[in-house]
Amino acid sequence: MLPSATTVSSRLVYLDPNSPPYPLEGDALDTACVTLAQFVDAGCRLVRRGRVCPGPDAEDRYNDLRLALPAESDAYFRRKRVSFASVSRDLSPLWSER
Repeated sequence: MLPSATTVSSRLVYLDPNSPPYPLEGDALDTACVTLAQFVDAGCRLVRRGRVCPGPDAEDRYNDLRLALPAESDAYFRRKRVSFASVSRDLSPLWSER
C-alpha cells in the first residue's frame, strides 16, 4: 500500500506518560504474536466453559470499570481470590509476559 516504504516496524504503545514505545521487530515480533495467540486461546477456552474472572487490574483503585463490581469489592476479592486463581491458572503466566 506504500510502494516507497522499505521498512515496517510494529510497536507497543503504552497509554501512560512514563513508558516509551516498545519496538517489535524480527524475533521479538514473532514471539509477541505467539504469546498473544496463546493468551487469546486460553481466554476463549475459559469463556467457552463459562468460567470468566477479572484480570489482575480489576482491583486497581483507578479501574474505570470498578463501578460494575460489588459495593464492598475488597471483601469480595478476598473471598473469591482462591477461586479466581484456580480458574485463571492458564492465564497467570501470560499476565507477566513482556
